Amino acid sequence: MICLYLRKAVINLKKTVSIILLFAVIIASLIPTTAFADYELPQYMRIGIYYGAGAVKQVKLGSDHGFLIGEYNGREFSEDDSINEEELIAEVSGGKITVKNPAGDVIESGVSRVAIRPDASGKKQVVYIDGVAYRGGVDCIAKDDTINIINVVFLDHYLYGVVSREMSPSWETEALKAQAVCARNYAVNNLDKHSEEGFDLCSGVHCQAYSGIKSESDSIFEPVEDTTRQVMTYDGKIAQLYYSSSMGPTTENVENVWGSSIPYLISVDNSFEDTDNIPNGVWSGTLTCEAATVIMRNKGYDVGDVTDIKVLEYTDNYRALKMEVTGTNGSKVFEREACRTLFNTVTKS
Repeated sequence: MICLYLRKAVINLKKTVSIILLFAVIIASLIPTTAFADYELPQYMRIGIYYGAGAVKQVKLGSDHGFLIGEYNGREFSEDDSINEEELIAEVSGGKITVKNPAGDVIESGVSRVAIRPDASGKKQVVYIDGVAYRGGVDCIAKDDTINIINVVFLDHYLYGVVSREMSPSWETEALKAQAVCARNYAVNNLDKHSEEGFDLCSGVHCQAYSGIKSESDSIFEPVEDTTRQVMTYDGKIAQLYYSSSMGPTTENVENVWGSSIPYLISVDNSFEDTDNIPNGVWSGTLTCEAATVIMRNKGYDVGDVTDIKVLEYTDNYRALKMEVTGTNGSKVFEREACRTLFNTVTKS
């Protein structure tokens, strides 16, 4: 028996709120303060590469220019020593990190944290983390008997990798510039988002997609550099900007997602999007009562065996705002974003 059938995203989002890809351009007329002021922006970003369940016991680091060994005080590097090696190995045992060269000579030992950076500057500052190239350096932090590996990278060098992942590098230069500004705003507004793990942002779509140099494209460099240190503001504060790959004919008001009202995160027309010819522009999903029951119980909502799911209220843009799940032991009402995330095995985001 099928108890739920969906023909479009309940709230079609990528990062929690649906804002069009060129949001920075479209809302410019709503902003009372000039967008491109030189604010106190961080010079570096700390990006989690290996952490949590993905933390490692050992990592191989490579450099074409040798290494500097030292420590990061937040985002700033201080040098203790220089090493004329092309490869180093960092490993952990008993909560302490040892750094050695391939021959087994110990460079550093008995530390809970060590910074390793290529002995180069600018775009030549490239470190290979298990063979994958990243700009900047690496902060190795012992966590129990594993190591968190954090890429510490110039903000704009980080954006080279982000813009290339979040937008097609073949798109027009002005679109890439808008994406660069959006991504810069997002990065600056989310410093220390993963502070418990020792970094600012992760490298996945939970934050912004980033995979280092391998995702970069030559067409990205100019848009990022031409907008360097440019952010969008509202009433003198850096604006909260979000973007998604698609969202149907309109975006959604933020209060219908998070419950809070932000004057510039409002619904705008998106009728120019070719919904029928983009991935997940139009989609459908089915959910059996049995599957819905398991999902509800796993998430701590035991209404018994699910018998019905219905939308109680829609937004002005025809997205579910309030939804009721009924079972043999009662019912539970979900609102706003929860309408999408509850059954996210079938609802696209």
